[in-house]
Amino acid sequence: MNKENILKKVVYQLVNTEKNIGRLCNMPHKELFDLSAIYRVIVDENREGTASIAVSYELCSTYEISEEELNAAARKNTKEKGFCVMTMAEVMAEITGIPDGELQNMCLPMFILTNTLRNNGASVMLYKEYFGELAGRLKSDLYVLPSSIHEVLAIPAGNMKPDGLRDMVCSINASEVSEDEVLSDNVYRYNRREDTLVIA
Repeated sequence: MNKENILKKVVYQLVNTEKNIGRLCNMPHKELFDLSAIYRVIVDENREGTASIAVSYELCSTYEISEEELNAAARKNTKEKGFCVMTMAEVMAEITGIPDGELQNMCLPMFILTNTLRNNGASVMLYKEYFGELAGRLKSDLYVLPSSIHEVLAIPAGNMKPDGLRDMVCSINASEVSEDEVLSDNVYRYNRREDTLVIA
């Protein structure tokens, strides 16, 4: 490991601030609402998973890396790895083998935002432009539901109320998502006119 390699391979990982409060004391991070973006150096990565090292203040001190350098490198590297926006029908088609055209009418107008490896893809929340593009396409504000640390869901806001969506997120987090992969119980709203993302 050296400074150049660390900065070449560092990326963001989005985690829940409260659940990681002990770890965050020893790690450089940036906050986003009730979430924190920490930094990880990728050692190996494929569809099966990622081997990485969390960046600590001690590591930064050892290799003389400033938080500004770390953040600039992570922002560039994470985006270069690529994000994707898929419909629920497309994801279901992958799982079932049924063509997505046949599933279109059966699936809610819901979109999955993640990275190309679908691993720690919730970091897409640090890049509002993806929500802006989707909201522009749908001509609607969006509710953003934190599915896990690996992905978020987006649905057209329409006349939906955030309270019901928050109850759903809480229920799924409690029963379907492993404790270390829960991102948040909150629901977020992207306002396309103001280009803002806030807790709903």
